[in-house]
Amino acid sequence: MKKWLAVSAAFVSVYMVFLIAFLPANFVVNKVKLPKNIQVGPVSGTIWHSKIDSLLVERTVINNVNVHVNWLSLIAFNPTVDIEFGGALYAGPEGKVRVSGVLSDLAITDLQLEISANEIAQQLPLPIPAQAKNIVSVTIDEFVLGQPVCQQLSGNVKWDNAAIIALSELVPLGTLSAKLTCEEGKGLVVLDKNNDLGVTFTAEIGTNGAISGNGYLTPHQNLPKAIEQVLPFLGRQDREGRYRLMF
Repeated sequence: MKKWLAVSAAFVSVYMVFLIAFLPANFVVNKVKLPKNIQVGPVSGTIWHSKIDSLLVERTVINNVNVHVNWLSLIAFNPTVDIEFGGALYAGPEGKVRVSGVLSDLAITDLQLEISANEIAQQLPLPIPAQAKNIVSVTIDEFVLGQPVCQQLSGNVKWDNAAIIALSELVPLGTLSAKLTCEEGKGLVVLDKNNDLGVTFTAEIGTNGAISGNGYLTPHQNLPKAIEQVLPFLGRQDREGRYRLMF
C-alpha cells in the first residue's frame, strides 16, 4: 500500500511540475495587477520562456521582450529572471537585464540598455524645443529596491557624440557621462563635471518615481553659439556667473 502511495505521490508531483512548466504566460500576466504606467501587449510562451510583443512604460515602448526563468534558481528559493528586449529590427530601447530577489529584496544586475537620446529628451521639460541625436548607453551593475527607491545602486550613463538640434542648428556637445548612485534611499544621476558645456548637474529619482534635477551652467569662451542663444531662457546669472538649471 505504501508503495502505491509513493508512486501516486511521485506521479502527482511530476504532473504538477509538467502543468506549471507549460502554464501559459498570458494566464499568469492576466492575474498580475500592474502599475498604471505599465501596459503589456500580447504575451506568448510559458512561464519558463515567454515573449511579450510590446511593453509600454510611461511613454516609452519596449518591443520584442523575451523572458527566461532560471529553474535552478527556484531550488535556492531565489527566482532569477533573464530578460532581453529590442533588437536591430525593432524600434525603441535595446538591451538585457537580470532580475532576482522576487521573494525578498528585488534586485537588478547586469543591465545593459541602449536608447535613443531623443526618446529621453522628449520626456524632459526643455526650455526650448530641441531634438537630441545618437544613442545613450546605460549600465547598471547592481540595483536593490528600497525605500523610497533603492538600498543600493551602482552604474553609469554615457552619451557618446552627444548633439542636439536647437534653433535650427546642430550643436555638438561632446561626450557626456554620469554616475548612478543611491543616497538616503534616492537614486541619483550625477553628471561628470568634465564636459564641454561647463555643466554640473544631478538628477534625483524619489518617492513614486518623481524625477527632479538641479545644477548649473557656467558659460565659457568655447560655448556653442546655439547654447549662448538659449541662455536668456535660463534666467539670470548668479554672483558666480552661473545659470541655474532645474526641473
